[in-house]
Amino acid sequence: LAFYGSVPPQRRVEVKFPASRELTRRIDQTATEVAKHGHVFERALVERARASPDKNSSFLFEAQSPEHVFYRWRVWSLANGDSLTEYRTVPFQMIQGGPLWIP
Repeated sequence: LAFYGSVPPQRRVEVKFPASRELTRRIDQTATEVAKHGHVFERALVERARASPDKNSSFLFEAQSPEHVFYRWRVWSLANGDSLTEYRTVPFQMIQGGPLWIP
C-alpha cells in the first residue's frame, strides 16, 4: 500500500501471534467457529465468557489486549477466505477510514 508510510502509528494495528501455543490454538478454534457461524454465535460466546471469566477466554472481550487484536484479525482473515496456515500479509483496512491492520 502506497499510503502505509503516511499512516500515523496511532492509526495502525499490529497483529502479533500470542506467545503461548495453547492460547493461539484456542483463539484459532474460536475464530474458526465465529467465522463460520457469525456474530450471533460470537455474542453468545462473549456473554458466556463474561459470566464466568478466566484467563483463557479474556481475549474475547478485552479489546485492547494483543490477544484480542490477534483474535479479531483471525476472524476477519478466515471470514475473507484465508486459512490458519495461509493468510494475507499485506496491510489492510477492515473498514473504510478505519485503522491500518498489519498482519
